[in-house]
Amino acid sequence: MALSCQFHTNRGRWPGAQRLPTNPSGRGLTEKHHDLCRWICCGGPPTANREIYKNHAEAAAVVFKEHGALKLVECWGDDVPDGEVTSFPMAVKRKDDETVVFSWIIWPSRQVRDQGMKNVMADPRLQPDTNPMPFDGKRLIYGGFEMLVEA
Repeated sequence: MALSCQFHTNRGRWPGAQRLPTNPSGRGLTEKHHDLCRWICCGGPPTANREIYKNHAEAAAVVFKEHGALKLVECWGDDVPDGEVTSFPMAVKRKDDETVVFSWIIWPSRQVRDQGMKNVMADPRLQPDTNPMPFDGKRLIYGGFEMLVEA
């Protein structure tokens, strides 16, 4: 499966490639899903650490879901061009031996997301001494987003 996305930080929205549950007419989200929030991350782990990164992400996904996340998706860049003014590689200050990763977490609401993120950050299974990040976390870009458009 391929993923294509646009990331508009200046407008505070992310038109995603993910299809979420819709109402019976097939148009828009159901009442149950209108409060879904996403937590978006973008980073640049060393290309040689792909399997290490995958294992780290799989372990983290378990923790996020235990703390209320509905879904976690991790994507490894395979067509992420350098830009002239802005780009994913520029945003994460990607080095020649790194690959851009893009991930998102879907939460049932902002309230659950905010509490869940606090719990995840305090969880001993994700502390740097027990489960170090396989990339430079200082160059990680992240933020929470409310769904604006789903098509």
